[in-house]
This record gives sequence, C-alpha cells and structure tokens, in this order.
Amino acid sequence: MAEAFSVNPESLADAVAEMSEFQRTAESLLSEIDSTVSALHITWAGEAAAAHAEAHRSWKHGAALMQEALNRLHAAGDTAHSNYTSVMTNNQNMWS
Repeated sequence: MAEAFSVNPESLADAVAEMSEFQRTAESLLSEIDSTVSALHITWAGEAAAAHAEAHRSWKHGAALMQEALNRLHAAGDTAHSNYTSVMTNNQNMWS
C-alpha cells in the first residue's frame, strides 16, 4: 500500500516566494559582478587577465544554468501549488 502524504499549500507558496527572492538577489549580484569584472578588464591585460576572463565566462555559463534551473523549479512549484489548491477546493466542494 502507498504511504500517505500531505501537502501544505501555504508552505509550497512560501517556498516558491523564497525561490523568487533568491533569484532576484542572484541576478542583482551577477550584474554587480559583471560590472566589476568589466571595469577590472579595462586596465588589466596579459595572460592572467585572459585566464581570469575565461574563468569568468565559465562562471557566467554556470550561473546561467543555475538561473535556468531556478526558472524551471519555480514553474514546477507554481504548477504544484495551483494543482494541489485546485484539488483541495474540488474535494471540499464534493463533500459540502
């Protein structure tokens, strides 16, 4: 027999809101880092600067993958919240 589980829609909505806040903070930090790196490379040249620029490009790619994953996770959380809330409402209406 399957084990029983429950979903707290408020907690799910809170988790989605926290993901949104984290994503906004991450986007702000990424923008700030890009500005700092751009300013740094105005005057920095040479092998170390090239290595740093490559490392930053790699890091930005990883950050973009993280943002994409957060977008998918956020969408899944929104969908789950909507689905669970709808089912709860339908069940309540059936029994009232």
